[in-house]
Amino acid sequence: MSLKKIESTIHPMSTIKKALEVIEATHRRLACVIGDDQKFLGVISDGDIRRSILEGKSLEEPIINLYNRESVVVNIKQSDKEIVNVLISNSISHVPIVDGNNFYIKMLSIYELLQEKKRKNSVLIMAGGLGTRLRPLTNTLPKPMLEINGEPLLEIIIKKFIEQGFVDFIISTNYKSEKITDYFGDGSGLGVSIAYIKEEKRMGTAGPLLLASDKLSDKFIVINGDIVTNIDFKKLADFHNEKKADFTVCTRKYEVKIPYGVVKIDNNKFKGVTEKPSYSYDINTGIYMMNRSVLNYIPIDEFYDMPELIENLKNQKKNIFVFSIREYWSDIGTMNDLLKARS
Repeated sequence: MSLKKIESTIHPMSTIKKALEVIEATHRRLACVIGDDQKFLGVISDGDIRRSILEGKSLEEPIINLYNRESVVVNIKQSDKEIVNVLISNSISHVPIVDGNNFYIKMLSIYELLQEKKRKNSVLIMAGGLGTRLRPLTNTLPKPMLEINGEPLLEIIIKKFIEQGFVDFIISTNYKSEKITDYFGDGSGLGVSIAYIKEEKRMGTAGPLLLASDKLSDKFIVINGDIVTNIDFKKLADFHNEKKADFTVCTRKYEVKIPYGVVKIDNNKFKGVTEKPSYSYDINTGIYMMNRSVLNYIPIDEFYDMPELIENLKNQKKNIFVFSIREYWSDIGTMNDLLKARS
């Protein structure tokens, strides 16, 4: 079901099944419980429902004994800044608003509060990979839809951008694409715009950019759909603009530790030994910012990877810059990566 803007309220005597329907329709992972007098009573989450089902409760049972009566709320008189601080400090994206008499007003999201900070740059998320190293989890789901603590990886990526004012998204899909399109729809449930392109054949990490050419802004961000990061995307955009770059590649320091003593040899003669040295490298993080003009250097309807594109741009004397990431970053390529991200 696509995301839609539907008010997520429910009566305390409604059934568990009805609560599921409301949560599914709004895709907020929770619903506000409102009494006959329209006063706010609490919230019920999909987690509350899952636990009740595991305990053997019927879908026809009422939720009156299931919902959280001590949920976080804010008062309508609080400022936007105060509400944002409440959301962030409690690690939540939605919060019920009540008046002084505890009458329910509405459910407010952090995304609504950040709408005035909209960025014009579109974001292209590459989500068409097969995820073969994560089988059997990816036998039924595309890798970007694997969950980290109850939330799909792709949703985490999108929300990170939304928090920073980015609202225009294009998702490149291929493997089990309907799992992604059915889940996110047009993005209206998150207060953003989401369009889709589909690779009918494997086109590498740069080839799909041409499929999105009519949807991209003059300067846009590209990110792989299997990345968890706390990067400040606003700073990336500002850096790209300040440098007047054609293409910016994000890198991060990666340290390799050798668990042995490394012997230096010259013509079979011992020169010295370094005990358990460490070597640091700048690695490609799968995050880029580029100008639309870059698309002119991508061959039409061919398999083409980002390293090839970057090398081509370098040969054409284009302005290529490196933006170093110091924040958290992880590529979810293996089961071990996924478990680390979940922890």
